[in-house]
Amino acid sequence: MAYIIPALAAILFLISFSLFLFTGFTKNHLYFFFDQKWVNVVIVVRTLTGFLVLAAAPASGAPELMLFLGAGIIFIAFTAPFMSDEHLEALAEWWQSLSNLKLKFWALSWMLVWFVFGYIALPEDSYIAAYISSYISQFLSFY
Repeated sequence: MAYIIPALAAILFLISFSLFLFTGFTKNHLYFFFDQKWVNVVIVVRTLTGFLVLAAAPASGAPELMLFLGAGIIFIAFTAPFMSDEHLEALAEWWQSLSNLKLKFWALSWMLVWFVFGYIALPEDSYIAAYISSYISQFLSFY
């Protein structure tokens, strides 16, 4: 259970890496995230991913952060059905209109994000995981 979140982060890292290497190919194949006939599948996958993150959060290196991440994934999954067809089409057109250079920049950015999340979620205590976990605990206790 402790390695579910790092495994998910590794998968997302590899998707970002493939977007960086094969930008045009990946850009066209990730279009299905916005296609109306695949919206329900994407919602189910996002919901299951969110629940997996919530279930694995206590065993991670930063449980508060992973609980927040899991809740955010579920929130995004549950709000997606309320998006209109026009809005989904606008998102798809935006995705397709981005230049390959911009997509490579986004891919590099997300590779860094997924690497950090995967590292923080490792069950071993690490300096970065402990620091971020204590910061989030202080932030949540402040509110």
